[in-house]
Amino acid sequence: MALEHDYCPHNLRPLPAVMREGKGVWLWDVTGKKYIDFLGSFGAVNHGHCHPKIREALIKQLEKITVLAGGCHHETLGPSMKYITETLGFDKGILQNGGVEAGETAVLFARKWAYEVKGVPDKKATVLFPTDNYWGKSVSARGISDEYSRYHHFGPFEGLGYELVKYNDIAALEEKFQSNPNIAAYYLEPIQGYGGINVPSKGYLKQVRELCDKYRVLMICDEIQTGMGRTGKILCSYHDGIKPDMVVMGNLFQVDSSPVSGVFGKKEVFDVIQPGQHDSTYGSNPVACAVTKRAIEVLYEDDLIENSKNLGKVFYKELSSMNLNIVKEIRGGRGLYAGMELDEKVDPW
Repeated sequence: MALEHDYCPHNLRPLPAVMREGKGVWLWDVTGKKYIDFLGSFGAVNHGHCHPKIREALIKQLEKITVLAGGCHHETLGPSMKYITETLGFDKGILQNGGVEAGETAVLFARKWAYEVKGVPDKKATVLFPTDNYWGKSVSARGISDEYSRYHHFGPFEGLGYELVKYNDIAALEEKFQSNPNIAAYYLEPIQGYGGINVPSKGYLKQVRELCDKYRVLMICDEIQTGMGRTGKILCSYHDGIKPDMVVMGNLFQVDSSPVSGVFGKKEVFDVIQPGQHDSTYGSNPVACAVTKRAIEVLYEDDLIENSKNLGKVFYKELSSMNLNIVKEIRGGRGLYAGMELDEKVDPW
C-alpha cells in the first residue's frame, strides 16, 4: 500500500487490504484472511474470480494468437460475433476494450446515423443523457456529468452536443424531443448504477421506447452494469419487454481475465460506418472474442442467469428484513443487483 501511495496517483480509495488470490466469490489477502467479494470489481468478475471454464478458454487462445489489430481476418471473430450478437438479440456488434470506449462508440455511431439516415443538419446532432448518469471518466463522459467531482477542473466541455434530461421523467423527455428535431439518441442505464442503484418507475423504459419510435430517436441502453444476467435476464432492458436500438456492454463483459467491451444494435445503424471511420487497436482481438463467447456460454451452462433471478429474491428479502439503523434505503430487487444508501454520518470505509 505504501508503494501504491508513492508511485500511483491517488485516484482511488480502496479498502485497506492487499489481495493475493481470488476464486469464485472468495478473496484472500496477503495475510491469508478470507473475504466474500460483494463488489465483484464493479461487475468485471460477473462469473466469479478465475472461473475454470473461462480460464481454460483464455489459455487455449493465448497459446494460438492474441492480437492482430484489424490488419487481417482471424478465425475467432466471425463465429464469436455471430454467437454473441444473436444471443443478445441484435443484428450486428463491435468489440472494444473498456466501457467508456464502448459508450463513445455508441455515441459516434448514433451521430453518424443521425446525419446520414435521419437527415440532421451537419454538426447539429444532439445526444441526451439523464441526470445522475455515469458512463465513465473520459473527457466526453465528464462533459455531461452532473456530479461536481467528475467535471470540476476537468473542462472545458463546450460544444459536445450533449444535453441533460431528468431521469425517470417521461414528460421532460418528450418536451426535449418536441423542442429539438436534431436529437440523435437518448443514452441511459435501465437501472442507474453509479448514480445510486436508481430503479425507474414501472413502465418508464417502455414509454421511452415509444417516444424514441415516435420522434425517430435512437434508444441506447447502457448495460455495462446491468447486462450479462446480473438482473435475472441476459439484458436488464428485457424485463420491460423492449429492445433498444443499441446496447452498450462493458464491465460485465470483461469476464475476469480479458478487458473487453462492446456495442450491439440494429443493422441500419451499424451500416453507416465505412472502412477507416472507426477502429480500436485491441478491439475484437482473438482473446477477447474467444473468452467473451465462452463467458456467455457459461452463463447458460451453469444456469447463472436463473440463479441470479432466484437468489436475488432471497437476498433482497433478507436484506430488507435486517432493519439496520445505518441504512436509509435498500434499492434494486432485480436479480442480484442491489445496493444500500447509508446514513450520511456513516463512513462506508
